[in-house]
Amino acid sequence: MIDNELLLAISNMLDKKLHSELKPIRNDLQSTKNEVHQIKLYQENVILPRLETMESAYIDTYTPLFGAKKFHCM
Repeated sequence: MIDNELLLAISNMLDKKLHSELKPIRNDLQSTKNEVHQIKLYQENVILPRLETMESAYIDTYTPLFGAKKFHCM
């Protein structure tokens, strides 16, 4: 019985140690997820509209000069 209690105590100590070691990693991972989310929002709300404006200006300029050709859009 004493061996089981000792093993349980060791197990609890290791669990606490592991939990304390993993907490900073979890925090870093959550921070990274938040940053990626912010980057995606920036791309969607800022970069994509500007890119579409540039594409539209290019197509509007190109078409009268070189004729109406179909453009392959992604």
